[in-house]
Amino acid sequence: MERNYQLSKRELEKIQRELASIKTELSELSQQYEAAMSEKRALQEEADIMERRLVAASKLISGLSSEKARFVNHFVQIWIPIVIILVI
Repeated sequence: MERNYQLSKRELEKIQRELASIKTELSELSQQYEAAMSEKRALQEEADIMERRLVAASKLISGLSSEKARFVNHFVQIWIPIVIILVI
C-alpha cells in the first residue's frame, strides 16, 4: 500500500510539473499573441492613414490636371495672339 502511495505521489508530481510547464508555455504564447495583435492594430492604423493620404494625393493630382487644362487654354487664348502680333 505504501508502495502504491509512493508511485501515485510520483505520478501526481510528474503530472503537476507537466501542467506547470504547459501553463508557462500558454502564458508565453498568450503574450506573443497579444504582441502580434498589437502590432497588427498598429499596422492597420498605418495602412488606413496611407489609404487616406493616397486618396488625398489622387484628388490633388486630379485637381492639378484640370488646372493644367485651364492654363493651356488661357495660354492659347491670350498669349498666342500676342506672340503673333509681335512677330508680324
